[in-house]
Amino acid sequence: MPIFKQIRDEDTTTETFITTHGFFDGGVGQLAGSSLASSSLSAAQKEYYINLQYNSKDHLSIAYGNFHGSGSVDTVGQTKAVYKQFANILLDPSQQGDDTVTPGFVFSGSVNSTNRENDVFFVTAERLQMRDSLNKKNWTLMLTGSNSAGNAGITLHLTDNSAYETHDSTPAGVRFNIISGSAGNKGNNSLSTIFGHFYPEVGVLALNGSQLSASLPGVHSSGLTSKTGFGLLNRSTNAASPGINNTLKLMDCMSTAGDASGRATNITHQFRSEEKITTNAYFCRARAEEFNYSNNPTFTSGSQNVFSNPDYATNPTTFITEVGLYNANQQLQAVAKLSSPIEKNFSSEAVIKVNLDY
Repeated sequence: MPIFKQIRDEDTTTETFITTHGFFDGGVGQLAGSSLASSSLSAAQKEYYINLQYNSKDHLSIAYGNFHGSGSVDTVGQTKAVYKQFANILLDPSQQGDDTVTPGFVFSGSVNSTNRENDVFFVTAERLQMRDSLNKKNWTLMLTGSNSAGNAGITLHLTDNSAYETHDSTPAGVRFNIISGSAGNKGNNSLSTIFGHFYPEVGVLALNGSQLSASLPGVHSSGLTSKTGFGLLNRSTNAASPGINNTLKLMDCMSTAGDASGRATNITHQFRSEEKITTNAYFCRARAEEFNYSNNPTFTSGSQNVFSNPDYATNPTTFITEVGLYNANQQLQAVAKLSSPIEKNFSSEAVIKVNLDY
């Protein structure tokens, strides 16, 4: 009998499908904002970003970037470093750079420096939680604050426009606009009001700082700005008023449990991770004349290697219990174990489908 049998092209098939899971720890798809807590980071790290944890595990990182570096703790320009870092990852090379001509992040209108948004907030998903990507359409980021009229408990729901418009292509993969709505549904909201860009393949939400400030300005009736919204974004370079406060504004609007400042208590975020599974199916065929003998010591007995069962002389019988897949160098790559043995003799054939998922 042959020890190895070559698998031909017609003996294989390949298919790819996508599975989704709740993004948060334990497969949870929806999570109250009050369940998110900032993790312990060094003072130097907090100048760039803050991690949000659930069940003591990092889930989201939030950061604030400014094209000119305004709002940094010092003249080094932490906010400029954040802006540039995400620009290098997300934008076309023609949109990157330091001069005033370079467009940078543009959320609406033609791509030029005139329409550039200098203030951008970034929400980044932890790779372990997002798996291959964030599932488009099935997510809602909910923010809370107060409006310019002093009305408290205002909420803003953000999602992507993938249900209505096609994606744009970028160096970071496909990109969708972030709009006002929930779980991919815009409701009565306009598609033309863009709150940022969503990059599902790298798990990044780039949020338009000016649009957030206009939607949740956080101004009480007294006219004083506070952290109940975005208010006037802090562009101070004074160490007493560091740029990290801008990041804290986003954290407060995302994770608050509600307090006397007027933020809502029913903040709920919804995210799902996405995983692409590729299945290679191998049809392993044992024809009537093949694999009817075994090298197992129990198949024969004695020094003459006579069949242990006299009936094997005219009708040898084996039982297939597992299938091994080998490469061209006859190196074992995978083993598939059958749930129950398959009887094999000269009067029977077997076709075993082996699925290899990755």
